[in-house]
Amino acid sequence: MPASTPSTTPPSPGRSEVVYIPFGVPERFRVPIHEGDDPWCRKRAELWGMVGTGKGAIVLIHGPRGRGKTQMVCDVCHFVRNGLGGRKPVNTRYTTAMDLFRDIRGAFNSDTRELDLIQRYATPALLVIDEAHERGQTDFEGRVLTEIVDKRYIAMRETFIVTNETPEQAQKSLGPSIWSRMTQTGGLVEVNWVNYRAGGGK
Repeated sequence: MPASTPSTTPPSPGRSEVVYIPFGVPERFRVPIHEGDDPWCRKRAELWGMVGTGKGAIVLIHGPRGRGKTQMVCDVCHFVRNGLGGRKPVNTRYTTAMDLFRDIRGAFNSDTRELDLIQRYATPALLVIDEAHERGQTDFEGRVLTEIVDKRYIAMRETFIVTNETPEQAQKSLGPSIWSRMTQTGGLVEVNWVNYRAGGGK
């Protein structure tokens, strides 16, 4: 059955509970923040509600720098990995686009097959690819990214792609295959309000 829409303030694990760190989430973003009922939290709840629905949503989270996109998706990874809101805990994986392609290229100089590395990103219940705008627009990267997203699409696993690009720029950089699957299953989520890094607040 589809998961129910979560509240804007997900419960925090009790002190006696084991808190699992989602794979790849950077130290800075390992503690969920910004509890409340404001646009940021409502958008986070919207994203959380897309996970575990059985639809395999592919979602583009876009907006200017400093709007809290990375913290938002890392919070969702935390909620999903720890099974908050009465859900079953499932595996998640966070990566930046540059780290993903660096990992895949490592197969060229090791005994690990490229296919095995691609499976590493194809199998988690939720995959977050952050800083998609930082990747190079090479044929190799385009092929690898399309293959990973395609495998996840077929398996109906959620994929969040995070970028500072506009939708028009992202459509061009991601390519027609990913864009088509994204508009079919998840769509776009805009994150655009005050710049927290510049000292703004909610």
